[in-house]
Amino acid sequence: MMLWTKRSAWLAGVAVLAFLWCYTPPDTPNLCGFHWLSGRPCPFCGLTRAVFQLAKGHWQTAMEYHALSPLVPILLLASWRRAAIPWAHVLTLFIGYGVGRAFLRNSAMSFFN
Repeated sequence: MMLWTKRSAWLAGVAVLAFLWCYTPPDTPNLCGFHWLSGRPCPFCGLTRAVFQLAKGHWQTAMEYHALSPLVPILLLASWRRAAIPWAHVLTLFIGYGVGRAFLRNSAMSFFN
């Protein structure tokens, strides 16, 4: 029974990786509800496109979309291996990055206007 579970997990992982490799999400429409309502990027904006770029090996492009994107595969692998992950700290890190990114983007825009 355990052997089939491991095989199924590996097969699912390969299928997800193949999908990420072959598909590129469109830039429009923006599906982020926070961005749609406020016009500002949420802490996770760009993360989906960044994960797709990571799967294709385009690390620099992924970092341009979202600087914390390399943490996503590490966290997925760690959770798959059932490692203890301090999810509250991870979420705080992503939210802090998103708030800082939104603040810096807005302050830079107001500086040049």
